[in-house]
Amino acid sequence: MSPPSGSAERLWRGSPLPRRRVLQLAAAGALAVGGATALSGCTQAQGPVALPTEAATGTPSRGGRLRIARPANSRAETLDSAASLSAYEYLGALYNRLVRLDEEGQPVPDLAAEWEVSPDARRWTFRMRDGVHFHDGRPFTARDAAFTIAHILDPDIGSPQAGVLSSVMSVGGISAPDPTTLVIDLDAPHSDLPSLLTAYQCYIVPDGSTLEEIQTSGNGTGPFRLSSFRPSGRGSVEAYADHFAGPPVLDGIDFFSIQDTQARVNALMAKQIDLISQTNLDFATAQVVAASSAATIARVKNGQWYTIPTLATSPEFSDVRVRQALKLAYDPQRILDVAVQGAGTIGNDNPVVPTDAAHLASPHVRDPERARALLAEAGHPDGFAFELSTSSLDPVFTPMAVSFANAVREAGFRVRVRNESADFQAWARS
Repeated sequence: MSPPSGSAERLWRGSPLPRRRVLQLAAAGALAVGGATALSGCTQAQGPVALPTEAATGTPSRGGRLRIARPANSRAETLDSAASLSAYEYLGALYNRLVRLDEEGQPVPDLAAEWEVSPDARRWTFRMRDGVHFHDGRPFTARDAAFTIAHILDPDIGSPQAGVLSSVMSVGGISAPDPTTLVIDLDAPHSDLPSLLTAYQCYIVPDGSTLEEIQTSGNGTGPFRLSSFRPSGRGSVEAYADHFAGPPVLDGIDFFSIQDTQARVNALMAKQIDLISQTNLDFATAQVVAASSAATIARVKNGQWYTIPTLATSPEFSDVRVRQALKLAYDPQRILDVAVQGAGTIGNDNPVVPTDAAHLASPHVRDPERARALLAEAGHPDGFAFELSTSSLDPVFTPMAVSFANAVREAGFRVRVRNESADFQAWARS
């Protein structure tokens, strides 16, 4: 979207890791996997899930409770969406953002009813929705939005979204001149600021909340209110009848933390739960589920992204020639065939989905000989060794790591695949 010309234009209206352990598999971007997903209360899909056949067909009826099995991040997870270790599945049930994404992936109003931008794309003005209350009864105002963005930008929080927002804004540029108006004066022009506010780290919390309250209370404006939460354990939410969009269809949602993928699948097949969230089924298990009359797999194209990133600030990978050599050494097609049995597309080192307007096609070029030459230039004529950390958190991680290690061997890279605990991997991914 280009910055508007002339007068301000109204855009929307509406109601420290050990040495050499420097690579981590994460959900972000080397392969786009054609998975399946169905996440309760969330708008960002992350991975394939399975659900009972009766839950995937027919017209939903009002009432009842949904039982969801989830792989908990760790015992350090909280309800603070801005933090790196958040209890992801709870967030969309408990909170709203200023801006959300519609089914076409476009930013549309949520708690912000409308917004406008100045001709130079530096001042953004958001008008708040009327009649919105937090679960504890206090009214939602622009001060809550300003407080939330400042919380995300707080370096002590370590929010993954802070790096994105801080590139264009600072706390000093955020103000709430009246209860219905939020003004953000950017440090640098940005023509698509609302899109940055759709990230799941941007759920709104009440102004003046303590860190403990944000982490544990779940006090938001969302369609469900918290009834119980235990990190890495069970929890539940209940329908919030006063939600501005009306009460939700369900009476409540019960969350069960089951770390092992097979255990989650077994519970689903036994009808002890209704939905498995945020889980990439291994392909053997997926075939078993698909052949069963007890459950259905819901598939979403490009629903999950995987990457093998290098830590450029580490001693090993501070030399750009080593990073370039590693990129030239690997074979994405081989990894795709082994890790996901071809059920996906090559991301070409691009974390933007092909359907997004910001996507730029740049096919990956493999050249092991050039990779060897770059390693020699960087002082590693006899090759380069490092560790690649992975875990069983996602069934794609380990085969992806092993196939990657095998693919880069030809160029002189000696990779030791190290299996970490799932808790460690969840922390690294966040």
